[in-house]
Amino acid sequence: MRPLQRYLFASAAVLAAARAAAQTGGPYDLSWSKISGGGVTFESGSAYSLGATAGQQDAGTVTGGVFTLRGGFWGGAGVGCGAPTPSITAPKSVVVGATGVAASATTIAGATYAWTLAGGTITSGQGTHQIALSAGSPGTTMNLTVKDTVGACTSPVSSRKIQVDFLDVPPSDTFHDYVDTLARNGVTAGCGGGNYCRNASVTRAQMAVFLLKGEHGSSYAPPPCAGVFPDVECAPTPAFAVDWIEELSNEGITGGCGGGNYCPNSPVTRAQMAVFLLKAEHGSSYAPPACAGIFGDVACPSPFANWIEQLAQEGITGGCGGGNYCPAASVTRGQMAVFLVKTFQLE
Repeated sequence: MRPLQRYLFASAAVLAAARAAAQTGGPYDLSWSKISGGGVTFESGSAYSLGATAGQQDAGTVTGGVFTLRGGFWGGAGVGCGAPTPSITAPKSVVVGATGVAASATTIAGATYAWTLAGGTITSGQGTHQIALSAGSPGTTMNLTVKDTVGACTSPVSSRKIQVDFLDVPPSDTFHDYVDTLARNGVTAGCGGGNYCRNASVTRAQMAVFLLKGEHGSSYAPPPCAGVFPDVECAPTPAFAVDWIEELSNEGITGGCGGGNYCPNSPVTRAQMAVFLLKAEHGSSYAPPACAGIFGDVACPSPFANWIEQLAQEGITGGCGGGNYCPAASVTRGQMAVFLVKTFQLE
């Protein structure tokens, strides 16, 4: 037995635990370790070899020479190894043309960091825990990732979305935070050319996409259309958003605009929006409580009053100003961003 190592052999219970991959390295010092029921303790030495061993992820952080042991024993083939996923600190959004934007990851002694940035450019700091980056095109959602490596142990990949502002929604805009949040969550990519078109009305076809992505997530894809509405062609040439429109109907969120039609190009009114949002949030069978008469321009009772007032009760809207709700007004894309972010609690 080598004099620079003292062994405390694990109990049978520990030997049944997860087995770690063998690791070797240079100067090493493990000052404290805890393994359930016993284990092996290595103390100061020069070159060392840690053979396959057993134990649970429960150890202090210790360093020495070219190695750092973090959070327990390594596992697998050197990837994961019980290492925690690094935490990324970075802004949620950046202005158009931003340069020198700082981003950092959890600091680990002796670690090497591998960063990637889709949609932007890393300008400095690759390999370290902190980098600088430049923004991509207006309206781009950049995807920043990082993983750290210590010795033969590589952490899981961490990711962070960073939204580049739209040209027509600068930081001073009332809708800025909501629009950027909506885009960062993959609900919209804007209207083209780096713009969001915040003052344009939302059509009923566009609303179907917005609602279902807000409800189910950016990766959601509805099932193929079957031909439900005569004014929304399914075949031979599928109309814009036809799959989304029919799924909105299948989920009981809408029954169309009357006469068997959907009216895909009609603007969504603020009254209709109240119903759409609350059914998407609570389910097709949801019925709001009776109205109390809180808006001066929404009679109580009236067809949309209960829905409109519940939307206000949930803090999703405060109306259009002056104690009114403006139920017949069209919903703009800026307003839609607020509605969706608040309804589905997007971050």
